[in-house]
Formats: sequence, C-alpha cells, structure tokens
Amino acid sequence: MSNYLASHLDTGKKTVMICDDELDLLEFFGLALKIKYNVILVSSGEDCIDK
Repeated sequence: MSNYLASHLDTGKKTVMICDDELDLLEFFGLALKIKYNVILVSSGEDCIDK
C-alpha cells in the first residue's frame, strides 16, 4: 500500500477495495460504504492488482 493510502486510512475501520470500470457504480458503492469502511476506489483491473 502506498504511503499516501496508509496515511489517509482510519485505522479503526476495515478497508475495502472496489474495482469497476463503470464510474457511476464505483462512486455509488464508494459513497454507500465509506461510513463504515475505508474505501479504495479503482477503475481498472491493472490498478486494482497494483494496489
């Protein structure tokens, strides 16, 4: 995990990563889950694997 991500995550929450090429769905799921989880949004499979 990059230093940027590590420094911006709430350590009291679990983290989920959402990968989807549909930006509307990506944003929708991110908004729905960010209250309970740290959310990492990724719009490509390659970026998902990199993170």
